[in-house]
Amino acid sequence: MDIYKGAEFDISEDNKLHYKKGDTLKISQKKGSFVQFTLGDGRSYGTMPLQQLEYLLKKRELIEKSEYSAEDTSGDERSGVIGQL
Repeated sequence: MDIYKGAEFDISEDNKLHYKKGDTLKISQKKGSFVQFTLGDGRSYGTMPLQQLEYLLKKRELIEKSEYSAEDTSGDERSGVIGQL
């Protein structure tokens, strides 16, 4: 799984309280081994280690949005890859 600038993840229902009731988490950039993100409708923002993001995805606390498919996405749109899981 690619982690790239602009990637969006749904927050599981059980974990929305941990994220100020945000519905989504969007990656805004990567600095070293950290990712910066914004929550849903701009309620909040933050930074977490890339390793923590990988853990949340593995535990299904964050679920990758599948709005991009291999057929529909050009290389230019996905050129912001910042890490891999």
